Amino acid sequence: MKKLYNILDYFESILDKTEAVNKDISSSSVGWHIEHTLVSIDLIIKAIEKTPDAPYKPIHSFSKYFILITGKIPRGRAKAPNFTLPKPFDKNELEIHIKETRERIQSLKNIPSHHYFMHPYFGPMNVFETKRMLYIHSWHHVKIIKDIIG
Repeated sequence: MKKLYNILDYFESILDKTEAVNKDISSSSVGWHIEHTLVSIDLIIKAIEKTPDAPYKPIHSFSKYFILITGKIPRGRAKAPNFTLPKPFDKNELEIHIKETRERIQSLKNIPSHHYFMHPYFGPMNVFETKRMLYIHSWHHVKIIKDIIG
C-alpha cells in the first residue's frame, strides 16, 4: 500500500507537467497516464469490494504469472479497455481524483481475502494478486511518464 501512496505522491508532484507529450514514447499525455492509472485503481477496488457470487477459481495464465512475478508489463502489448480510458480532465480535477483515489486505496485494508474481481485479460484475481497488480500497473505508467518527461 505504501508503494501505491508513493506513486500518488509522485503524481501530485508532476501535476504541472500533465500536458507533456513525447510521441516517441506514447501518443498520450502525462495527464492521460495519470488519469488512466487513477481510473484503473478506482474501478478495480470497487470491483473487488463486492461480495463474490461464486468461490474463487483461478485461471492459470502464463501472462498473468509472468507479470505478477517479474513486476513488469511489456510496453505496447495490450490496449487499455475502453472503460479505463480517461474522460476529459484538467489539472484541478486530477488533483481531486488523486485525493479520492488515496482514500479508496485505504479501503483495500478491509476487503476480505476471499474476494476477487474479474480482470479483463487475466480472469479472476484474488486480493493478494489484485494488490500486486495495482502496484505493477501503476508503476508501469510511472515509468512511461518519466520517459515522456525525460
